[in-house]
Amino acid sequence: MTAFEVLFVCTGNRHRSPVAERLLAAALPEPDFHVRSAGTEARPAPLDAVTRAIIAELGAEAGDFTARRLRAGHVERADLVLGLERCHRDAAVRLPWCPRRCRR
Repeated sequence: MTAFEVLFVCTGNRHRSPVAERLLAAALPEPDFHVRSAGTEARPAPLDAVTRAIIAELGAEAGDFTARRLRAGHVERADLVLGLERCHRDAAVRLPWCPRRCRR
């Protein structure tokens, strides 16, 4: 059985979606679930100290997280895509292959 893949999407993948990713990943059992995140305008960068502290304060680990830009492959592999705002959902739906598979 393959893992159920959840993808959180925000803009920079530096604050909201990494926090959501790490908290949900800490709450769900591996290997049944994989939780990832990406940003519509993200550039590779580590989490800042404030975001790391928030994740730790809420009981999860930031690990070696690096921000990543949303790509079609991320959405294609995901079973559930959660946009942190409507514009993030819209960006995922606009990816070239998405109209065949996505629902608004």
